Formats: sequence, structure tokens, C-alpha cells
Amino acid sequence: MRPSETHTVEPVLPVPAWSSAALGLARRELTLAEVDDSELARLVNLRRRLEHQHGWWLLAAMAAAVLAVVVGGAVVDSRFAFGALATAVASGTVWLGVLATWAQGAVFRRQAREVRLSPEATARLFRAARDADHWIEVLKSCGQRPSHAELASFVRHVDEATGG
Repeated sequence: MRPSETHTVEPVLPVPAWSSAALGLARRELTLAEVDDSELARLVNLRRRLEHQHGWWLLAAMAAAVLAVVVGGAVVDSRFAFGALATAVASGTVWLGVLATWAQGAVFRRQAREVRLSPEATARLFRAARDADHWIEVLKSCGQRPSHAELASFVRHVDEATGG
């Protein structure tokens, strides 16, 4: 064989170069049973904190609405315009409450996505964590704190019991 007749084979990637698998973006989503106990406990505690702060979020929305009406009353001279402003602010407060609930869910979903929890498992965990809150409070009243493994086991059991 002459040197000019040699044939070299270029290396080829097993996937296209710009695919999500090649870029490392394709990660398998996990179920509740596959997530580490400490990560699951962290998500449950996040859900508990968000739930405990929900009232404060709503109070802040109402305070912002009252402040807007007071400031609007000081600035607007027309009674008609003030009435329209008060009505708009009152209905806007309802939407602020809805937005606060959505924002809390979005924070939880983002943290669950970082753990690679599937969207379906995230929704089930969001519901099961509500029962865990009551269970944790009962244990605290007895002077105990559940470990990460106990908390994860409880949430998994609640998820299985509710058909998850």
C-alpha cells in the first residue's frame, strides 16, 4: 500500500454534537422512591416554610392595597376616580393572593427540578408534604424531631396511601 492510498477514519460522536444528550442536558427524572432521603426532607421542609409564610404573603398584599388606596386618596381629587381606584385595588388584591400562591408553587417546583424530581412526583410531594407538617408538629409536641429518613419514609408512605 502506498502512503497516498491510506484511509483514515474520523472519530464520530455517538450522538449529534448539539443534541441535549451531548450537552449533558438530558437527565432522567426521578420518582419519590428514587430521591435521596435528605433531599426529600429538604423539599418537605421547604414546602412547610412556604405554607407557614403564606399568611404573611397575603398580609403584605393587603397592606400594599391599603397603602395604594391611601396614597391614591391623597393624590386624586375626584370622588369618581378615587372610587374606581379603590375598586381596582380591591380586585387587584385578589389577584395578588392568587399570584402569591402561584409563586410559592413555582419556588417549590424549581427546587424539585434541581433534584431531578419528575413533575408528577413534584405535584404528589407538594400534596403529601401538607400531611407531613401535621405529623412533624405532633412529634415536636412530644419532644422529638424526625430524622431525614423518617420524614422521607412518611412522605413516601402518604404518597402510596393516596394512590401516588
